[in-house]
Amino acid sequence: MKKRAEIKHISQMSFSRQYARAVLVALIVSIIPFFMMWAGTILTVAAMYQSVFIFQASLLRTVAVAISSVALGIIMFLMQPILAVGNAGFFASVYEEKKTGIARVLSGFQNFGNALGGMLWMILWIFLWSILFIIPGIVKSYSYAMTPYILAECPNVYGPDAVEISKRMMHGYKAKLFLAQLSFIGWMLLCILTLGILWIFYVGPYYNTVMGGYYKEIKRAAIESGVVTQEEFDGAELRPTEN
Repeated sequence: MKKRAEIKHISQMSFSRQYARAVLVALIVSIIPFFMMWAGTILTVAAMYQSVFIFQASLLRTVAVAISSVALGIIMFLMQPILAVGNAGFFASVYEEKKTGIARVLSGFQNFGNALGGMLWMILWIFLWSILFIIPGIVKSYSYAMTPYILAECPNVYGPDAVEISKRMMHGYKAKLFLAQLSFIGWMLLCILTLGILWIFYVGPYYNTVMGGYYKEIKRAAIESGVVTQEEFDGAELRPTEN
């Protein structure tokens, strides 16, 4: 597998060649949840205002506003995992310098049920491990880190199988991925100082391309070592683990 410096160099060059697309995707992934969050907040405040201060407001109108607020919250909760899948697929393609259309970030919606099921399965297991204290949850989050990439790139892989494949792939690579993320801490501090602007216009696309690069390189290593077969990435039934 390539070293961290090499993956970061390839990622920087690849993302620079598709800079406009990468930044637009970063904007889409950031702005959609942002506006939905604010819309939900406004509806919630409106419902509270009507029920507390406008006594003559009809009960039906108050209930309708409250339901709309809850519905937006549910939609936002469901959209976040799907956008994560599309984002993963887009930047994994950027790493390999494939000319990927911006619509790739919405690809999770094409296989909505499976993508959502796989991501929620991953989130559930991370949550359950976190109940055992924070550290096991963090470790498992790295074990399952490749799940959105698998769901994006391998639509025939069943959602829970994507989680299992990620776990197999990441055996021996969790620390490498952690150190790769840690290497961005200086950039993250600069993003905070620029109120997130630097994240959208440079750091976010660069970081996501590096993460996509790690997926590609770890996948390649997993196939070469026989940890996961290409057939399993194509949707074949998973082989039982030795342990």
